[in-house]
Amino acid sequence: MSIGITRPNGTHRAISFDPAGQPTNILETTAIGFPIVWFKINWDAAARAQWEFDAPPPHVTTVATRTMTYDDDNDWRHSMA
Repeated sequence: MSIGITRPNGTHRAISFDPAGQPTNILETTAIGFPIVWFKINWDAAARAQWEFDAPPPHVTTVATRTMTYDDDNDWRHSMA
């Protein structure tokens, strides 16, 4: 069994289930069918998730740190490191 939803921007989510009703595949695609993200889940006989696969892997990023303080006049000050 599978279900899906198409959003107003055209992206689509399709969810496939095993006979016990547990999700086995979740696929998000763009309006033209290009894959955005895919999750695959394997369940054991006791309904416990054994493993999960997701693609693509998250991007590596470094977020700038900020120091935020207030001065004596209660004005907000910040600086980026």
